[in-house]
Parts: sequence; structure tokens; C-alpha cells
Amino acid sequence: MLSPYGYPKNGAVALISVRAHATTNILNLLTASTTIGGVLVKEGDVVLLSGQTNAAENGVYVVGKVYVAIAALSRHSEIDTVLASGGQIRVCLLGLAEQMVSTNSGPVAVGTDAVQFASTLPPVVGES
Repeated sequence: MLSPYGYPKNGAVALISVRAHATTNILNLLTASTTIGGVLVKEGDVVLLSGQTNAAENGVYVVGKVYVAIAALSRHSEIDTVLASGGQIRVCLLGLAEQMVSTNSGPVAVGTDAVQFASTLPPVVGES
């Protein structure tokens, strides 16, 4: 079943494209740099955070109004609904072959439980 916005719910898989991916911790989500994962983002862009020190902060976020290269990041409510219902998120990074998938098993208490992501691509030849 799809939500009014087209995202699956009730344990299904949500597919979403993001503009940028931060694999390192963003200290303050209310005053984040508008360069995320080496990509300059603007208001309304969707980004993936997978390297937060507090793994409960990992997830999909929307960039808020930009003020002098700083913007607040707020959780993507539809994607959080998928996680809370036990669904899985598959994330495609725009312009890159990389894809990520949430690896939680079962419902997530958003903002409380750790949210983990893993790459869905095979390792590069020579990596172990």
C-alpha cells in the first residue's frame, strides 16, 4: 500500500533518491554546513546521514532554508514512517552508482533506535 505521497508503508520497501550522503558525523543538525559529503546542497534537497556518532540520528533528511552556507536538516517524515512500520529504505545517490539500504530488522523507534545502512554494491576488486 502506498501513502498519499507514493511511499510504501506497512513493512514494504521505500525507494528514494538523495542529493548527498554524509558518512561522517554532522555535529549540529540545526546548523549544518550546506556542503554535505562534498556536495553543495540547497533548500529542499534530500540527503542521507549514515555516519552520525549517535546512530539514532542516521536517516534521510531534508535541507531547510539556507543562511550563509548553513541550513537546518529535518527528518524526512514519510521515510521515518516507513522505518517505524518495519519497512526498509533503499537509497540511490544521484549521479553515483552507489546505493545504500537500511539494515534494521523490524520497526524502528525513530530518534531512539540506531538506524544502520549498508552499501548494496559488491566490494571493489582487491578490497576485502
